[in-house]
Amino acid sequence: MGLTVDTSVLIDFFTKRYAERFDISKEFLKNARSKPVYCPRLILAEIIVKLADLGYNFVIENFNLIKEDEIFDSVLKICRNTGSRAIDAYFIAAAKLTNSILITNDRIMANNGRKAGIEVYYLIEDFDEALKRLKEMK
Repeated sequence: MGLTVDTSVLIDFFTKRYAERFDISKEFLKNARSKPVYCPRLILAEIIVKLADLGYNFVIENFNLIKEDEIFDSVLKICRNTGSRAIDAYFIAAAKLTNSILITNDRIMANNGRKAGIEVYYLIEDFDEALKRLKEMK
């Protein structure tokens, strides 16, 4: 089992705008280093716009990217079934396809992920539970 990490966690980590959000993102990512992390390849577009090369290189070096043709049908189903925003559906679909846990700092994505039937942690409120779950993973 692995993790799907949403762009919101990376933005909080790299921008350091909000101390508390930075701290929980940093601590979680540090503890997640030994786990496989999956994301839709679309994350590269989000990262390059919001974080430029710093975040882009981090994703390329550390994450397993799922190509569009592998994920698109699942994205459509998730949008239909949850009413999710398209970009969020990509991360939810990535978690579903890889049987991984979705980690996000976006409450709406967390709620839609739960509607889609995946294990989700809204890191801002569920940090302790997410860290505990991470340590239980093999």
